[in-house]
Amino acid sequence: MLGNPRYDQVKSKADEFTVTHTESVLDREKNIIAGSIHSEDEVVIMEALVDILKKHDDVSLVWVPHDPDERYISRAETYFIDKGFDCKRLKKKTVKLPKAKIVLVDVVGILSRLYWHGQIAYIGGGFSTGVHNTMEPAIARLPVLFGPKYEQFHATGELIKAGGGFMVNNHDEVFGVLDNLLTHQNLFLQASYASTDVIHQNLGSATRVVRGIIRD
Repeated sequence: MLGNPRYDQVKSKADEFTVTHTESVLDREKNIIAGSIHSEDEVVIMEALVDILKKHDDVSLVWVPHDPDERYISRAETYFIDKGFDCKRLKKKTVKLPKAKIVLVDVVGILSRLYWHGQIAYIGGGFSTGVHNTMEPAIARLPVLFGPKYEQFHATGELIKAGGGFMVNNHDEVFGVLDNLLTHQNLFLQASYASTDVIHQNLGSATRVVRGIIRD
């Protein structure tokens, strides 16, 4: 098996960021980054996220739709405002987040950098077409949640086996995993280390692929 060069690509991309990668993940803001969210994800996770935000006063949510169309942004904005939360939009390609309980990202191209400004990630697509990129939050040391359609992605399965990835099926599972990670620091750190270790243990795949081609 030659390996998957995407591990090297995501590491190389992460190294380009200006974020101080050596800081502890515990020193970051307590943001849950909900990235690449589909409509099918909304049905499962939105109420659970509301319950988490109400229980954990120090936690905020960064909401990033897969399709940043105004109708999807507005729908999420209306939902969260109706639940009593203050919402602000991020409209510029910056990772300087506005102060709000919920930040709605209304711009494309910054998600991979936003992960470095959070502590936990939920990645969308797992209730529809298949989960999106879980390697980017993993290299940023985030425990990663996602829906059940993940089998076609090697990294996601590896995250589950290592203890850094969590497949969730419903409201109770989303709430339970998030609540455990936010309540028990030792569990959070174990998942954080496991998540990023999956990426680092698979580095060098691009080199192995080239060597394999040459030998062939």
